[in-house]
Amino acid sequence: MVLATARALGEAIMLSMVSDRSGLLPNPLDGLTFFFEPTRPLAATIVDNAEGLSVEPFGQTIYAFAAVLLVSSAFLSFAGWAASNR
Repeated sequence: MVLATARALGEAIMLSMVSDRSGLLPNPLDGLTFFFEPTRPLAATIVDNAEGLSVEPFGQTIYAFAAVLLVSSAFLSFAGWAASNR
């Protein structure tokens, strides 16, 4: 569990450094360039905004991002397990 936590933290820090704090919101009305606009991954957003956890609505948003990451990671792990045990 400690190694998994350390790995997740390391990947989040790496994503934070690579994404270069570009927190742009892509506009779907831009057409095909919508898929190529830079965005920030959820893990990098959590790391970059960890100091704002004490602010009431902002902290709840960060915890919601973490819940989305946890559920999607659990779903992908379960789907991989189910695919390998067919």
